[in-house]
Amino acid sequence: MCWYGTIDEFDEDVFEALIKKVVVGGLDDDGNKIHHMLTFVFSGDRKTNGYKTNYIVIDSFDMPVDFYEFVKNEYGVNKKRIINSIPIRIAVENE
Repeated sequence: MCWYGTIDEFDEDVFEALIKKVVVGGLDDDGNKIHHMLTFVFSGDRKTNGYKTNYIVIDSFDMPVDFYEFVKNEYGVNKKRIINSIPIRIAVENE
């Protein structure tokens, strides 16, 4: 029997057993920096040749959330920009 549902509380022991690291920031498909991207790298033993990164993305999605980001314009002045989602990637290590 499988159970699928929402976890109501954070279990730090389970998180630490499953997740080796969380990478904050990344690049989109066009090579643009995304400072608010999160990549959760699962602990695991998966070997793949030919990759230059130290993890392999196995799934990605956008988490809908509204927040503000401040970015400098061409004059060096911070401007507020609304962000509507956070890109999330799920990955395994590439050793």
